[in-house]
Amino acid sequence: MSHIIREILKITYNNVFIFIL
Repeated sequence: MSHIIREILKITYNNVFIFIL
């Protein structure tokens, strides 16, 4: 369960970072 949440946060963080750039 923790692994899935970690992957989701990772993808979300990357998307936000790209969106800001």
